[in-house]
Amino acid sequence: MLTARLTPAICDTRALAAGYLHIALCGPHGAICKYTAALDADARALYPKFTKSDVIALLYAKWFPELSARLGDLYKNVAHRFAASLSELVDRSANTLEECQSEVDALEARVKQHLSDMGI
Repeated sequence: MLTARLTPAICDTRALAAGYLHIALCGPHGAICKYTAALDADARALYPKFTKSDVIALLYAKWFPELSARLGDLYKNVAHRFAASLSELVDRSANTLEECQSEVDALEARVKQHLSDMGI
């Protein structure tokens, strides 16, 4: 591995240079920030020149697919939560009233037997 052969001073220098490069490109006054600001300004300058068909094309090309994807994700999440809630309700009501009553009777008999064994 290359970093294993480098001295600590060279590794520190390389890390320092990488940090400076990151700040130069992505910092508040970096090149990426400047290019992004220039692109935003150019885009805003084009807005008044858009025709109705340009706006519709932009909506269909950019925003409708995004909205459709997000609504699809929302639908999937709601459907999943609904299915989980329904499954939980089914699990809770899996036993009939008669089954529950017979289980209660059996447990009640066991409790009475234990109490009588204890002399109560």
